[in-house]
Amino acid sequence: MLVPHQMNMRMGVVFNPEALELFVMKKVFVAYSWLKHHDIPMPKLRTKDMATMLRFGIGDELYDLIDKLPIHLSNEEHV
Repeated sequence: MLVPHQMNMRMGVVFNPEALELFVMKKVFVAYSWLKHHDIPMPKLRTKDMATMLRFGIGDELYDLIDKLPIHLSNEEHV
């Protein structure tokens, strides 16, 4: 998934905030599901840390929703 962006002479590359949010959320959904599927310890903490590095806060409600409605990972799904 590409994140739409534009060039700014003063700030350099500027990402569209809504597109960046969708990009991060998709990564959190897939990474959390993949980590749980492979029994990797602390998947919630790992994905929260990943999102925090990109300045996004993830609430526990999102993980409750993912656990309630899990995505099915195919062999081709990559994080």
